[in-house]
Amino acid sequence: MPPPSATESIKQSVNGVTETIAKKLNFQTNGYAATENGITKNGAATNGTNGHVKSAAHVHPLDPLTPDEITTAATILRAAYPADSPIHFKAVTLDEPAKALVVTYLEAEHRGSPLPIVPRSAYVLYVMHNTHKTFEAIVDFTTEKLVSNAEIPEDCHAAADTSELYEIEEIALSSPEVKKELERLNLPKDAVVACDPWTYGSDGDDDQTRKWQCYMYLRDPSHNHPESNHYAIPLDFSPRIDDATKKVDKIIRLPLFDTFDATPQTDYVVPSGNEYHHDLLGTKRTGLKPYNVVQPEGPSYGVDGNVVEWQKWRFRVGFNYREGVTLHDIRYDGRSVFYRLSLSDMFVPYADPRAPYHRKSAFDFGDVGAGITANNLKLGCDCLGVIKVPSSSNRMLTSVL
Repeated sequence: MPPPSATESIKQSVNGVTETIAKKLNFQTNGYAATENGITKNGAATNGTNGHVKSAAHVHPLDPLTPDEITTAATILRAAYPADSPIHFKAVTLDEPAKALVVTYLEAEHRGSPLPIVPRSAYVLYVMHNTHKTFEAIVDFTTEKLVSNAEIPEDCHAAADTSELYEIEEIALSSPEVKKELERLNLPKDAVVACDPWTYGSDGDDDQTRKWQCYMYLRDPSHNHPESNHYAIPLDFSPRIDDATKKVDKIIRLPLFDTFDATPQTDYVVPSGNEYHHDLLGTKRTGLKPYNVVQPEGPSYGVDGNVVEWQKWRFRVGFNYREGVTLHDIRYDGRSVFYRLSLSDMFVPYADPRAPYHRKSAFDFGDVGAGITANNLKLGCDCLGVIKVPSSSNRMLTSVL
């Protein structure tokens, strides 16, 4: 039997649109809520839409999608296919309106003039399970129709998500190919193997279709602590997995440590571990004094829905699966400074020229997504002082302020 997995996988299924993506991507609807009789704002009824999401006139054009909008977009997309179609949603997020339309809206908003209606739509990124097919679609909420739905070229790949990473880990560890490699290494009896799935970096060599590369490690068998730094004990092979067949299609030999030699080993000699978890570092530091952050008169900032005001600054906060936090309509003392600010990507070149390590070049936003992997901050743990903690329906704002 192969050693068990050491990876503490996050079992959030991004495919569960109404549960996972809705909670991840939405944090505020400026007081509006969908009811059986239509749209309400702070309890007062507005123009009814029979419960359907046709609220472009009542939601700011830059607000993230509401859970109802996400569900509506997913339902409309699913209706374009047979009921048993293996759709795996990657993202359902706001399709930001054209800048010219939004600027007109913002100018009217700041003048206090009547607000024009800006069409509201969703961008949907999805794949078909067990195929190499990836699609992009636009759903219009006003007409409740699928405006566009196109397959993207096969050599353009969708980002990874946590449910896929968990699935690939299980596939790798249970595959006959990996079991054979572990038997070859003759690992210690109680060894615990960790599998680290990665997107397959493009280098022009057999990378047209979507694949996964897995790097294998070992917990320090002297203690097998669940927080052991398994990266200090790498194994000498990497299973490659085809995304469509979900099978290992190649075992790649790895050079270890400071050599270029990728010759398969037998009777693997386990190197010493290198730990950093506080439970494995012996005596803990003492003598730290209390640190208190106190603002008796409250914070200097103010938050109204998605709008943040601080001193002379005023801006609107957005959030999406790829970029995470986005800032819109940034103004200083009433003067427009930026229309939109965000991080495009974060590139981490590991810079190891030895094959196949050169494929470990992570585009963190494009390969996975800053928004979909965001964590909520906790008062007293991550934050001190007067912190804006919104209600559970607006919880993503906790990651912003």
